[in-house]
Amino acid sequence: MSRYTGPKCKLCKKYGEKLYLKGDRCWTAEKCPMARESTSGGGVKTFRRQKSEYAKHLKEKQKSRILFGVGEAQLRKVFHTISRKKGIKGENLLSALSRRLDNVVYRLNMAASLPQARQIVGHRFMKVNGRVCNIPSRELGTGDKIALTEKGKKIESVKKSLEHSASKNIPDWLKLEKDMMTGTVARDITSEDLVQAGIDHRLIVEFYSR
Repeated sequence: MSRYTGPKCKLCKKYGEKLYLKGDRCWTAEKCPMARESTSGGGVKTFRRQKSEYAKHLKEKQKSRILFGVGEAQLRKVFHTISRKKGIKGENLLSALSRRLDNVVYRLNMAASLPQARQIVGHRFMKVNGRVCNIPSRELGTGDKIALTEKGKKIESVKKSLEHSASKNIPDWLKLEKDMMTGTVARDITSEDLVQAGIDHRLIVEFYSR
């Protein structure tokens, strides 16, 4: 399935929640359509048919793709990889997606959005454990340290994102050293951390287990 290239705000309306896909715009109430509708009472309510079980599973799977910025083939590949590991499949899946390098860069607020984080990595502005890495899908482990290169530290959008990092939630399993422009995967991801992602991983497992 191809990557979605339409208006990102429509995706928030489709899934009925803020997905924070447009960087700083999503954190500004007067610029976010979802925030404006919630304060004004929204538009006209329309009747919708009850969704089938398949539709519910598909919707949750698609939402995970959007939130982590992965294609269908990538998500399916990650699922088959974690299926061979011990533990709860759904939790292993979300943990693997959360620990992707591009997602970690974004969650540490070194980038305003996930696409921007992927671009920063792809342009070789990030180092993992002291070595430059340009693979956004690289899965980080506990204790891994990421840092901006000297050129990366000079990017205005990066500096702006880090300046506003205090107003944005950084996951507890990550540690940001703002002054050094570095971050660390401080600990393993727990079930409680995954609840905050807002994804029902059981529906995704059931979708791929059909």
